[in-house]
Amino acid sequence: MLSHLSAVIVMSHSIIIDQSWKVSQVHEDCRKADVNPVFKKGEKEEPGNYSLVSLTIIPWNVVE
Repeated sequence: MLSHLSAVIVMSHSIIIDQSWKVSQVHEDCRKADVNPVFKKGEKEEPGNYSLVSLTIIPWNVVE
């Protein structure tokens, strides 16, 4: 299904990115990220044993 919609998705993203570039501003929703804790080592009960990983939308990282 995604392969059939790829042209539409690319075109809509292209328009949004182009508009963002013209006004030199990225939409606030595109700058939001999901921050998730990822366990590193040690005891899982210790908060210091986790790293925070920010999951953002990759195309918006390129625009910024």
